[in-house]
Amino acid sequence: MSDERKGCPSASSFERIMDCPGSHTLNKEAPKQPSSPAAARGTRVHAGCSGEVGIATLPRDEQQTVTELLQQEEILLDEFTNQQVGEGWGVEEQLTEHRFWAKATESEWSGKADKVYLLQSVGEKGKINMALVVDYKSTRYTTGAEKSLQLAALAALVDEHYKRDLSGVHVALVFPDGCDRAYYDDEALELAADECKQLVDQATITSTQKRVPSESACKWCGAKGVCPEARGQLNELAKMPSTAVAPADLSRLLKVSQVAKLLIKDIEEQAKTILNNGGMVEGWELKPGHTRSKITDTEEVYRRAAILGIDGETFSKQVTISKKDLDTLVREELGYKGKQATDTVANLIEECTTDNTTAPSLKEIKQ
Repeated sequence: MSDERKGCPSASSFERIMDCPGSHTLNKEAPKQPSSPAAARGTRVHAGCSGEVGIATLPRDEQQTVTELLQQEEILLDEFTNQQVGEGWGVEEQLTEHRFWAKATESEWSGKADKVYLLQSVGEKGKINMALVVDYKSTRYTTGAEKSLQLAALAALVDEHYKRDLSGVHVALVFPDGCDRAYYDDEALELAADECKQLVDQATITSTQKRVPSESACKWCGAKGVCPEARGQLNELAKMPSTAVAPADLSRLLKVSQVAKLLIKDIEEQAKTILNNGGMVEGWELKPGHTRSKITDTEEVYRRAAILGIDGETFSKQVTISKKDLDTLVREELGYKGKQATDTVANLIEECTTDNTTAPSLKEIKQ
């Protein structure tokens, strides 16, 4: 299959490119990495939302995620078309999974939007055009809409596509339980376009392609395993003396350690893939995984326990359910969605939970 990005920078990689401009060129040269289970699930969910595959063909949990995402999108669009925002807008055009393009100094760059709605309002000043960009997210583990460089790039690209004839662009991260939004007016769109062009130039003009390994840059980089600068982090740790580290040197070494952890994980995954496929890694073998059993028929277990003389109160004190299980129950049995489901779960577990706080973890303070 041909690369629809044509080897050019894409908005989805802008966060990484900002941290490490040289990662773009190195990724083009690196061996293609297999898709992770989480990424594969996200691809299937997006395909379900776009209509590329039938929802019924997806696993049950993914069907639910797609249904909830589409419901939240409908609620979002209704805010505009039902005249709750400004003068009320009509949908003039809808683009699904469309890739938009723009030019930089020595390259092009692009971004694919899950959905784009061209909205139009007719008032005393004539026709006014505005766009709504929708980006589906199956979890909230992501950068917020206002700080998302990918959404800023998509807003600029959509404005360019419509020949800068837009009064503004609304961008929205759509989650199964709600939305997170931001708005770009004329001035913000122009600024976003300029900043994106500068970023693409840094990643594509030879003299500026500097590689700067860091946890945030290397985490989603498919080239970290072949990156000389990233590998240098492992070498630096390997050469460390066995004596105690000076406190003044801890900050630098912690940064090195975060990149090293990612590289170690990448090396281990490569070895597992080879061994899983019947290959050999000298001196190593796969250790069988641990089998973990999950009780799926709680009602039958409760019945059997009652026959043995275990009363309901004692049973409930020892057998627990997760908040996620309860949330699924409320959504499936009561048909609740979004905030209604969240609030219902909160009411059900009020004063019925015990909170345990995990140990503090280290986090780098970005300057």
